[in-house]
Amino acid sequence: MALGQTLTHPACEHLLREDLTEALATVDRHVTVPLSESRHAALASFVYNVGEKQFARSTLLRRINAGEGARACAELSRWIYGRDRANPRIKRIQAGLINAAASSGSYARDGCLKKNRFE
Repeated sequence: MALGQTLTHPACEHLLREDLTEALATVDRHVTVPLSESRHAALASFVYNVGEKQFARSTLLRRINAGEGARACAELSRWIYGRDRANPRIKRIQAGLINAAASSGSYARDGCLKKNRFE
């Protein structure tokens, strides 16, 4: 993709499908505990937004794999910071990441808080 490039709707769907397939595969590579379908989808959404490298190094992943369900759930809402475009050394709260964290959290929260685990 290049700035100003336009794509057809089917081409966009194809690119999104490829990205989501990779995000789901990333979750499969790094999570060592069983996940429900909704938790798997929530983590794929998270990976899609932050990338594999950040996910692989995240406290969220460590908590999920350690069976620390409630603490893993709480981690989703912490991912709201991004690099400032003018000065990449500065992190700022990003509205898009707040929306993404809320979306991932809504998938994960159902049962996450009730059962006190991320499965």
